[in-house]
Amino acid sequence: MRGKIYASTVVRITLIYREQLNFVKSLNLTEGEKKTLACPACGKRNKFTVDKFDGVLVWNCYSASCSVKGSFRGSRDMDALKNYIGGSPTQRHRRMNRMPEVTTSVRNHAPALTYLKTVNSLEAYEQGYIKIRYAPSDNRVLFYTPDELGAVGRALDKRTPKWWTYGDTSGGIHVGIGNHCVLVEDAPSACSVSRIEGYTGVALLGTNVTQPIRKTLNKYTSCGIVLDKDASSKAVLLTRQNKCINYVRFTANDLKLLSEESVRDLIQCTKDSSIRYIRSENPVFRWGFVIYSYPTG
Repeated sequence: MRGKIYASTVVRITLIYREQLNFVKSLNLTEGEKKTLACPACGKRNKFTVDKFDGVLVWNCYSASCSVKGSFRGSRDMDALKNYIGGSPTQRHRRMNRMPEVTTSVRNHAPALTYLKTVNSLEAYEQGYIKIRYAPSDNRVLFYTPDELGAVGRALDKRTPKWWTYGDTSGGIHVGIGNHCVLVEDAPSACSVSRIEGYTGVALLGTNVTQPIRKTLNKYTSCGIVLDKDASSKAVLLTRQNKCINYVRFTANDLKLLSEESVRDLIQCTKDSSIRYIRSENPVFRWGFVIYSYPTG
């Protein structure tokens, strides 16, 4: 009996999914389009979203009492196919969090200044390379995008998540005025790189080079990327997808905690006596592949 009940339950779930899929397909979304409308199941207004990116349909109801959600990979249309072949598949639209309404100078909050000093970001702030504010309601230090339409906030207490994204940060965060850019994962690391004369740190806010970020890299003379020492497979993928990346560096330590001298050594391949390195003739790369590991002792 239990087996029959289980089988009928699976059939019912399948039918529900098919009903959702038929509804989503009937919307006829184009590549890169997103719609927000009333949920076809619970009926709540502006709670149901559906995206189409790289030929994939993704839908979800944000009502806590509704379980409608799903995804479906269909065939790519011509626009999606062109983007995919060009190494720039359409990115999914992200739900944006509103920017904090009330912020204040980091100089008005001692813990915020202490944090900036700890992660080597205070100099970039004082030089005017980046806008940084403090949000009292969230107890977060905000690192703004160049157009100030987005920011990432670092919690100063133990709340989770540690980092929170506000507004539109799809273009990353560029810090500095140099002609050579270094791609890094987070905003404080970008600030740390900006201390080196001639270099601009570009925070990916993750480990992927998005299409909006890629479009901004043409203005730089050269482009490198610094990753964690265990991310060699990620480096191979990124360099294949992004021809603008000229070199990769790996570090065993957190980039934002390194001294200015150590960051310079890492990026410019100087002071070999303080760095253990291995050169490889990896055919994936057209240039020397160097793995750096700073001694931890």
